[in-house]
Amino acid sequence: MKPPGAGALSPRHLLPLLLLLLYHLAAAGTAATDADALLALKSSLDASNRLPWHPSTARTLCTAWPGVRQCDPAGRVTKLVLENLNLTGPLTAALLAPLGELRVLSLKANALSGPVPDGLAAALPNLKLLYLAGNRLSGPLPASLGTPEEQAEEDHQQQHRSANAALPPATNSAAAAVGGREFSWEREGIGRLVFCGGAAEAYSLEELLRASAETLGRGEAGSTYKAVMETGFIVTVKRMRCGDAGGAGGVGGGALEFGRRAEELGSVRHPNVVALRAYFQAKEERLLVYDYYPNGSLFSLVHGSRPSSKGKPLHWTSCMKIAEDIAAGLLHLHQQSLVHGNLKPSNVLLGPDFESCLTDYGLVPALHAAGADASSASLLYRAPETRSSSSFTAASDVYSFGVLLLELLTGRAPFPDLLDQRGGADEVTAWVRAAREEEMSTESGGESAASGAAGPAEEKLGALVGVAASCVAADPGARPATAEALRMVREARAEAMSSSNSSDRSPARWSDAVIVGAPGPPTD
Repeated sequence: MKPPGAGALSPRHLLPLLLLLLYHLAAAGTAATDADALLALKSSLDASNRLPWHPSTARTLCTAWPGVRQCDPAGRVTKLVLENLNLTGPLTAALLAPLGELRVLSLKANALSGPVPDGLAAALPNLKLLYLAGNRLSGPLPASLGTPEEQAEEDHQQQHRSANAALPPATNSAAAAVGGREFSWEREGIGRLVFCGGAAEAYSLEELLRASAETLGRGEAGSTYKAVMETGFIVTVKRMRCGDAGGAGGVGGGALEFGRRAEELGSVRHPNVVALRAYFQAKEERLLVYDYYPNGSLFSLVHGSRPSSKGKPLHWTSCMKIAEDIAAGLLHLHQQSLVHGNLKPSNVLLGPDFESCLTDYGLVPALHAAGADASSASLLYRAPETRSSSSFTAASDVYSFGVLLLELLTGRAPFPDLLDQRGGADEVTAWVRAAREEEMSTESGGESAASGAAGPAEEKLGALVGVAASCVAADPGARPATAEALRMVREARAEAMSSSNSSDRSPARWSDAVIVGAPGPPTD
């Protein structure tokens, strides 16, 4: 027989169990409070329904709700990251107040509007970091949140502000500091990364600055790097040459002018134009961030590892396709009232399908407005009227297009005798024919290329040579307009393709012509 009270817990043993039960009930209650607060936040700000939060999964919010990055042992949310979600509407202290254990809150790259909440410090007493970049918030942060030393700069509305004393509309401050414990990158003089056209932030400035860098080239506008981030994402970064200590020199002049110019260039979208995705500027630093093109440049395709003065003429199908791609991209720039200003093979990149795409457009005209000098090699691609006055126009781009076509057709870089002492179109045509026949004769061991099957194929390039000859006319008024040049190239290509047999159109000839990994010159 069991003694009295056997199997029953004494009060001494019950007390710890009761305390543990009360703790878990309290934790469940606070977690439920955070879940209700987050659901209320979603209801108020997530009009596009991007957040997959639901009451049925509230118990697992710390592990299953996207954006909830960290919770404390009691299940309270301490880190909330809601970026690039198109959140809209006003941000209020009452909306955030139930999340009283928050230490880090990031609402970057959304569309929040209205004033910064006045009662933010009181509503979130534990908050250490608040990220508000890329929204439409305005107004001063409360004085109780700390007063870091002023960092004066002009924003897009030419307002003079301090690093966290005021947040103008569309501010791109990397972080707003709370309590003076940590400040924004702007306060430290590091600057800001701006994504063009209001695009979502694909990576942070920190990620970009931590990326491993490989130099791709150095040139007139600056140095170009391949940047590989820790996530494996790759971009091309052009580090611009800045002006004098006054900050007014360099590409685009002052900070405000540079931002406007970068936004203008960043709005260009075309299959034959490399997209400018983001830009960065600080006191002594300006960066342009482009898509990365792993297939190299047209220069590497034509010249490969040969001396820069002599490369390999491409098959006629490749010449036609490249010429059309370049002319189409150039026309789009001109339709956007932009001038390339530095068109040459190293500034034509090969896309994923080996389409030709223009890069470094719109940079050199701004450089020359600030008094920069062109390299002697770049001058050979430029129209005579730009070499003394630096007056870049659509007509001067057409001239550069013509010089590039001649290099494409012959495999030979431009040289003064050709450009300054040439005769008419007939003489240019004869020079192109001689250059191509010389190369084919070398490859065939001295046999005449014209006597073989290559002869008829080479005749198809006659119309394209005519386009090039008209584009390099010394008189700007005698050159075709960009749209006319594109029309002539397309007509020449259509005529050549219609009279061609299937072997001439083999796509393998195009892909086989690509020289993988060949070094190229600076892309400026």
